[in-house]
Amino acid sequence: MEKLAVFGGTFNPIHRGHLSLCTQLADALEISRVLLMPDKAPPHKEAPELAAGEHRLAMCRLAARADPRLQASDMELVREGPSYTYLTIRQLKEMYPEKELCWFVGSDMLFTLLQWKNAEEFLPRAVFCAGARHPGEEQALLRAAQEIHRAGGSCRVVPCRVVECSSTELRRRAAAGEDLSGLLPEGVWDYILRHHLYGR
Repeated sequence: MEKLAVFGGTFNPIHRGHLSLCTQLADALEISRVLLMPDKAPPHKEAPELAAGEHRLAMCRLAARADPRLQASDMELVREGPSYTYLTIRQLKEMYPEKELCWFVGSDMLFTLLQWKNAEEFLPRAVFCAGARHPGEEQALLRAAQEIHRAGGSCRVVPCRVVECSSTELRRRAAAGEDLSGLLPEGVWDYILRHHLYGR
């Protein structure tokens, strides 16, 4: 069965750590199409510095140029209300019933996955594919994967080279006047400057 992967998040902004994790997961799982999907209103965290959805989508489109497997998606941005994963998976399964759906997550998201809204609905409908965001997380990831399996879900933990990068820290450094071009996908820093995002 052909696979379709989704990599979601606030992407505020999308950075090289996101891209590295995404492409390593796609390589390991032999996935030829990955949707980069910025969320509209993340239900799991406060986001007072959230750039407008149109800007985060535009930055994802720039990032997607780095790899032909990547494609930016506005699915969650155009839907009303918070960006609940169960709604997105439900919609994708209706659109692509013939595809195996893979959901890419970093360790921070995997550790809270069972607490997401209506987890019992979406867990059996996708394979959750996870990689570490920080060194030394592999054993914790494997334990989280076992909990997901016990809850009726499917989870693959992929050993990944960690590229530590934080959107929160990047926004702080941008506001302080630092040049972040080396930490962002090509074109994203110019976009931030052009549209005066994050205090620039």
